[in-house]
Amino acid sequence: ILLLGLSLFYGLFPVARAASRISRAMKDIGHAPELLDQAVQLDKLDPTAPNLAGRLYMRQYEGAEQTNTGLLARAESYFREAITRDPADFKNYENLARVYSSWAEASQGPDKEKMLAKAFQAALSAAEHYPGSGRLWLTCAKIAEQLGRKKAALEYYSRAVEIEDAYRAQFKQMYPDKELFSRLGEAKYQLAKQKAKALSAGATP
Repeated sequence: ILLLGLSLFYGLFPVARAASRISRAMKDIGHAPELLDQAVQLDKLDPTAPNLAGRLYMRQYEGAEQTNTGLLARAESYFREAITRDPADFKNYENLARVYSSWAEASQGPDKEKMLAKAFQAALSAAEHYPGSGRLWLTCAKIAEQLGRKKAALEYYSRAVEIEDAYRAQFKQMYPDKELFSRLGEAKYQLAKQKAKALSAGATP
């Protein structure tokens, strides 16, 4: 019993300390990076801390006056760690795609192409883990189009439209008297339809 008690203590103590660091980081933005990094090191299994750390560095990058890809590199490493800890969560793949897309915007030439390719793979992984999300397929389509992959872009724009159409039909059937709520968003839905139509008419494989 004593050994069991000690095992539970030493097993749960780091987890509790990690949770404490996360709680403090949410209240103390100035020290959030170091607190979240400590939480990542204390609890080697929970994806929460690396996910929050990655989002923090993305927020810092997006709010900075000057481009700092070092912040993107930190965000990348944390999201990859979160994926290692929970490979089934689509959100970390989606966040990783955001990192690479931002990195592509800050790059030129071969580096831009490389980051777009990474963004595409991350977005595709997100969509494959949550195939019912039109939003994720739309993201895949946009990046595929940037890469010049017109056939893939057409497929993913069409898939986003199909998912939204199915959702709208189900919504009308379940709530005939209510105003339609678009899960994808009307602007994105129309964009996906227009892109799919244009690519279908003029794209080459």
